Amino acid sequence: MKLTTEVSFPDFSPKLTYADRPVFAGSCFAGEIGGRMERMQFRTAVNPAGITYNPCAAALLISSALSGKTYLPEDFLYAAGRYVHPDFHSALSGADPDAAAARTNAALREYETQLRSADVLFLTLGTAVVFTRVDTEQPVNNCHKLPADLFRQSLPDEDYFSAHLTKALKELRRVNPKVKLCLTVSPVRHTRHGAVLNQRSKARLIRLCEMICDRSENSVYLPIYEFVNDELRDYRFYRQDDLIHLNEAGINLIFERFKAAAIAPEASALMPKVERLLRMNGHRVVLTDSAEAEKFAAKKERLSKEIEAELGRKLRFGSV
Repeated sequence: MKLTTEVSFPDFSPKLTYADRPVFAGSCFAGEIGGRMERMQFRTAVNPAGITYNPCAAALLISSALSGKTYLPEDFLYAAGRYVHPDFHSALSGADPDAAAARTNAALREYETQLRSADVLFLTLGTAVVFTRVDTEQPVNNCHKLPADLFRQSLPDEDYFSAHLTKALKELRRVNPKVKLCLTVSPVRHTRHGAVLNQRSKARLIRLCEMICDRSENSVYLPIYEFVNDELRDYRFYRQDDLIHLNEAGINLIFERFKAAAIAPEASALMPKVERLLRMNGHRVVLTDSAEAEKFAAKKERLSKEIEAELGRKLRFGSV
């Protein structure tokens, strides 16, 4: 019995191998898929310059990274005991402005390095709701709970976003002509804006992705938003504490479809071995000096070396 309407994914060619360098950037959902790729030992970078929510913020980070832009301590604002910048996620804030500037500039340089060598940029857009600084008239990434009168909320049209994102992507392709662009819309609803505004926001993002892909070569749209809304149309795939973010089961199903669409068969064949090693690393050995413990350690070492031989490089044990 067929219980759902199936969403077909486009042909992703060439598919990702363990030799490729994918970069996942954008909303927190990019971290969900990118994090699983990183865990599976792909040479993945995940939001090197922090999470972004709207297309303008995503474009700004790309442009700032590639232009070598440097932020000064005096550019940061004090909010709730930390120094923050509206262009960046709170993860890059600092206890003092010098620390915040140093952390932010280091993140931008890392993002620049990853963008210049990326084979694929997976860019996930979260919302079309934009907050603009009143003093500079510039769209921001994060308001950081700063006074509301510093910002103005709006819902720009697709042409507005396209102008920002197209410019940034042209800059990226000038320094990295080979990079493939993969656009997605985050399935996470921004319910704080209300159900109606959230739907209008997502509609703008979907249209924006269509416009970018139509005008940009070597670009593809992965219908993850549509997959969640059509095939996973059930709250059992959502976290029960908020009913907004997908739970582990939901993310796993998305990743399985992503893997089928975007990952090469030879890479997919190696992933179960990596998963087995992850489980072994998570196994707690009680009697570390026993014969069984030595046997288990030897088995784990053999599997590790086997995977490294297939990868042609050392495993990142910090990620495992």
